[in-house]
Amino acid sequence: MIAQIHHHLPELAVKPSDCKQMNWLQSMLYSYGYTNGPPPEILLDRTLQPKDYYKIKLDYLTSRIPQTGLAELLTKIVEDQDGSIDIDPQGGLMSRIPESGTPYAHRRGYLYNVQYSVKWGGDKNVSHEDDHLGWVRGVHELMTPYVSKNPRASYINFRDLDLGQNVEGSTGYEEARLWGEKYFRGNFRRLAMVKGQVDPGQLFWSEQSIPPLVVDGELVSDS
Repeated sequence: MIAQIHHHLPELAVKPSDCKQMNWLQSMLYSYGYTNGPPPEILLDRTLQPKDYYKIKLDYLTSRIPQTGLAELLTKIVEDQDGSIDIDPQGGLMSRIPESGTPYAHRRGYLYNVQYSVKWGGDKNVSHEDDHLGWVRGVHELMTPYVSKNPRASYINFRDLDLGQNVEGSTGYEEARLWGEKYFRGNFRRLAMVKGQVDPGQLFWSEQSIPPLVVDGELVSDS
């Protein structure tokens, strides 16, 4: 893994001492703040925890970030102690599946994705909410020259209402394309057709749910 990082991101100069080897379950514990190596049974604790808030934005990259951009990004990281930036590789085996093979479309041609996230406690830091949101949005804006375009892709599991959102009962397919094609690329139209067949009344609705595709008052299907 370090060899791959050196190949794709030599600017990071990652050393073995910067890394911790762990299995998947340990990595999940670590990512949720259990950094002292507790047993996995701690996940069975159903005690109500203090409420936290978070905001995540994500970009996909089709080419390497130049050294100047990487320097800007690394400088931005330290501006918010509660913020983090994560890089996940793309491609490999997942690129063998056609874009139209599943709703998830970000496969061939993507090198990696970059996540910008910030989390703050609901009780002690709520007054700093604007600062945290400003930081994560600022990182996203900073990365504009380096990320995928037409559309600038995003990840559906990190719902980003900054991209746009439904107005209950009135948002149609064309308006929803603003965010739908960022999440699903060319699959969005097909998903809207499916929505029209299985839930034309939009019983299952959310701020970024897929609306049924309707043209001239008629539901559209590919049958």
